Amino acid sequence: MTLPRSDLQDLSDLIGVVYDSALEKRQWQMLLADLNRRFPGFMGAVYTQESEKFIGMYSPDGFNTASQAVYEKHTKDGKVHGISDDQNDHRRELLRRIDPKIGDVYYSREIFTDDEFRRSTSYKTVLEPAGIGHWVSLKFAQSGPREAVFIFFENERSNDTPDPDGLKALFELISPHVVRATRIARALRMAKDAAETFQGFLDAIALPMLVTDRDARLVFSNAAGRRLLERQVLFRIDTNDRLHMIEPRYASEIKNRISGIEQDQVPAGLRVDHGDGPVSLCIAPFHPSMTDAAQADQDLFDARRMFAIFVGSQGDDPVNPGLLRDVFELTPREAEVCSATIMGHSPAEISKQTERAEKTIRNQIQSIYEKVGVSSHQELTDALSVFKTVGAIFNITDQHMFEMPSRPT
Repeated sequence: MTLPRSDLQDLSDLIGVVYDSALEKRQWQMLLADLNRRFPGFMGAVYTQESEKFIGMYSPDGFNTASQAVYEKHTKDGKVHGISDDQNDHRRELLRRIDPKIGDVYYSREIFTDDEFRRSTSYKTVLEPAGIGHWVSLKFAQSGPREAVFIFFENERSNDTPDPDGLKALFELISPHVVRATRIARALRMAKDAAETFQGFLDAIALPMLVTDRDARLVFSNAAGRRLLERQVLFRIDTNDRLHMIEPRYASEIKNRISGIEQDQVPAGLRVDHGDGPVSLCIAPFHPSMTDAAQADQDLFDARRMFAIFVGSQGDDPVNPGLLRDVFELTPREAEVCSATIMGHSPAEISKQTERAEKTIRNQIQSIYEKVGVSSHQELTDALSVFKTVGAIFNITDQHMFEMPSRPT
């Protein structure tokens, strides 16, 4: 699609609106108003749902109580009253015909014939009474079965002629920016919540922290957590934003631990033998207030469904050099020296072990002190002791909590 220069400038301005609007207190208010102005003949909103069940609809003016009232009047548990289950299939039929992914754009006329659409119970019972019909949608967020979409319905009571092809084309152009802006805004809001929820701990030292939903989809991470993910030695993120452990024998451990925690709301741990040394994970229920979250995120991310993963060391295990790199941005050699130093090795011993000059080792130790923010060996030991208190953060006394999974036979 080639745009004239004037349209390119207009698109650039609209993309700016996308990022600004993602950070609004009432998220997407400005973008919805802009798109409604550009495309008369439509009624635009943000729509959230769980499988077939409607959660909420948000217009530029806020939560749409009229839509909620119509929906609640005619449905129960996501199904229209008074008809057999096999007739109540609009949403299920939609999902049989398409598999919507985050960032995808759809137009109902390309999925259903007009006759199919207008004979559906959803149209006759919910849409037609509200004066709306066919729609164009952009899916921009998902958490498990919950999803959030921009949806623009054709206003059947308006004298304006809708331009669905133009709207669909514009959605396709701005889609990657909407998805990216959503994630940026969520990360900023969640980071603020994290700082408030774990204030004392995070102020002391920023251990790698990853926050996921119940399906192990990454919601956000702190700076050390991002560096850990970038190294791709312990975790990987798949195309659906799910967090996986790279080592095959631990592949399902994160999801299994989360499932167990969801039942009893008690933290769980995992000791992982990998790479340049063992690490220990503490996985705990994460309860942000969500008061600053966008309304769509409040619908998608029930606080009970979120989990924080802290990465550290445990017991007599040495601090993993990779973690030292993630937290303090040490070089690989500095991390190696730092780990040996806090295990009690002298510069002379480290020099012999690494076959590097003792003066080089002492210079690296000084650089480590500066990066960690300490001035002595004792202060360094104290500062790094937090790596070994991952379990103690949550007052865990179960000696088997950090048990390493057995190797498959």
